[in-house]
Amino acid sequence: MTITVELPNGNTASFPDGTDKATILKAIEKKFPTTGMRGVAADVERGIAAAPGALVRALKELPGQALASGKQAVTHPVRAVENVLAGAGESLEGLVGLPKAVAQYAGAKGLPGAQTVAGYLPSTPDVGLEKELGLDVPQAGDPLLRGVGGFLPFEGIGRGAAGVSGALQRAGGAGLYGAAQQQNPLTAALLGGLAEGVPAAVGAGGRAIRGLRPSRFLRGQLSPEELARNLEVTRGTQTGLGDVIDSPALKRRLENVFTRLPLSGATEAMQQTANQVRDRGETLLTQLGKGHEGTNLESEIQEALKKAHADALKEGEQKYTEANKLADANNIKIGRSNLQQKALDALNEINESPELERTVARPLIKDLKFYGAPEASLREEKLKTSNILKGKLGDLASKNYQDGNKFESRIYGKLKKTLHQDIKDSISSANVPKLQEAYQDAEKFHGEKVAPFEEKDIAKYARRGGDPDLIVNAFLKRSKVSDRANLLSRLLHKLPENKKDLVALAYYKQAVDEGSLNPLKLKSLHKSLGPRQKEILIPDKAMRQDLDNYTKLVEKNTDPLNLMFNPRTGERVLTPAVRHMLQSAGALGGGAVGGLPGALAGAYAAPAALGVLSRPLVSALTSPAVRERLVRKMLKNEQTPTEDSILNLVKSLINARKLRAAAVPLGMQDQNNKDNR
Repeated sequence: MTITVELPNGNTASFPDGTDKATILKAIEKKFPTTGMRGVAADVERGIAAAPGALVRALKELPGQALASGKQAVTHPVRAVENVLAGAGESLEGLVGLPKAVAQYAGAKGLPGAQTVAGYLPSTPDVGLEKELGLDVPQAGDPLLRGVGGFLPFEGIGRGAAGVSGALQRAGGAGLYGAAQQQNPLTAALLGGLAEGVPAAVGAGGRAIRGLRPSRFLRGQLSPEELARNLEVTRGTQTGLGDVIDSPALKRRLENVFTRLPLSGATEAMQQTANQVRDRGETLLTQLGKGHEGTNLESEIQEALKKAHADALKEGEQKYTEANKLADANNIKIGRSNLQQKALDALNEINESPELERTVARPLIKDLKFYGAPEASLREEKLKTSNILKGKLGDLASKNYQDGNKFESRIYGKLKKTLHQDIKDSISSANVPKLQEAYQDAEKFHGEKVAPFEEKDIAKYARRGGDPDLIVNAFLKRSKVSDRANLLSRLLHKLPENKKDLVALAYYKQAVDEGSLNPLKLKSLHKSLGPRQKEILIPDKAMRQDLDNYTKLVEKNTDPLNLMFNPRTGERVLTPAVRHMLQSAGALGGGAVGGLPGALAGAYAAPAALGVLSRPLVSALTSPAVRERLVRKMLKNEQTPTEDSILNLVKSLINARKLRAAAVPLGMQDQNNKDNR
């Protein structure tokens, strides 16, 4: 079925069945515009016809919009406030351009002189509030909050007035709102009047917000385990709620919005949080050092390494001395047959190449000729001098290697090995069990306790004058791709038990600058170690967990810590658009109370007043007690409000004034959408 209507030119047009009269008249007017007073009368008729339908549509949308706006007020409270203020600012802008819009309307209807007058009147200004406030990307809850904000400047018209006069005044305020929004003022006026007579609807009041559980709507994507750990890690600090529950919006509002509002207390709260984080790190360093009060930790580590080497050498010498005494008591001599043969083989290898003979170090050739002489095989020495010679050959092998003479180093190493074989053969053939046992004990001790100090990295600091300031970083190689735990282990295994903790303390104290801990550096130092490095460096599992937790705490407070160590130069001020919006709202409120002086005072005080009003919210976002209660409710996995509780909310929110403030903006927004279609 269709609706057929006659057009002004005598033809007919068809509309879908159920199309309301206002829509039909609007379509005809668009195709056949009526000018003069007849055109004005037609607009009046359309405005009256559109009001009932707009109210019905507004009431249908209102419950869902109210819930969405209430949720936004809880989960993104700053955005909700910005929406309300942005709506108020847009209405004030609309009032500035209202005279020009009226003149242009009159000109479009053919009224003489109207277009000329319009050319002298100011247009509606556009300061870009939506983009400046980050509201240009729509979100659920925006339309109602923006509309309520836009209606607020007109909502007070006729408030408290009784009877028909009061109703007419309030309807006039709604009409003025519609005109400021460049909509049909009659539709808005009738919509406001009709809203007062509706017995039940949902308003955007405080009870709706209380009926929505923050513990449900603030719940992010963190697992219960992650949420519980965040709560544990941040306990005892004023870490922002957004960081704990992983809400970027709340975090951004606290750190980037509230800090711009004078007297909000956000900057002070962040500074206090940074101090708490730093104090906890200093406590960890104290526990890590177990009360150690030394200032030059690296030198202390090197001295401990040198002493451990000296003690090992002393004990090893005592064991070799015992074996030497037993060998002398039994008149045991050490032959050189293996050494003589190895020296002869090496010398022949060199002599076969004139080029090699010219380049090999002269001292080596001289030694080979001595050890490889025919009479050398008949030479016998005491065990003591044989061991000394074995050590000297080892030193020559190490020195030549360090000097880049790898060929010479290899030859001396082979000579040492063959002399060692001569010693073992001589002791074995002597068949003196006590001597064999004493020598094996000395050799084992040397291999396990003395030889490790001959490793290149260790010898640099234990036997030679390595720079103590470099000792920790020489063995604690930081890398994101490799875990060089074995290198660290080589150092720690050579230190006495009461000195091993110094390595960890010296490493983490690199985060101390001029006597003050920098938590960001401590975090970086800890994160740059591999899991096995951490286990070796800090055997205490509880201490490792404390450092892991501290690293996470620092990550959640990067902005407060940056504020501590890199103070922002200059005041963080409001952007011009936001300041304009706040001053406009302040001027409006102040003007309503005190006229022009009140408007001036309100414009000046509005930013500071908003900062003062936001202090409770800042306090809630940084309160450990609020965070504890909220997160524990989240962990209990509370359900959404039941249908009964929602119905009770609806019944408790029946209020004509609130309904008018919500229904008029929603109805006019919907009417605007229909007009565009």
